[in-house]
Amino acid sequence: MTEQFLILAEGGAHAAGGVPPYLVGIGTFVILLSLYGITWLASGLNQPKKNSQAADEHADR
Repeated sequence: MTEQFLILAEGGAHAAGGVPPYLVGIGTFVILLSLYGITWLASGLNQPKKNSQAADEHADR
């Protein structure tokens, strides 16, 4: 029964001329990768530590 639904879905996708599934997958990957990049840039982990040496010197005193 499930196989019939898959066959109908594939036939409908080809007949309708919709977006191919591999393009949907690539688009999803690009969107997720760009969201990851924005998150990485906004997190500040790519920034050098400010005055880490000066903070260490004051902690020793």
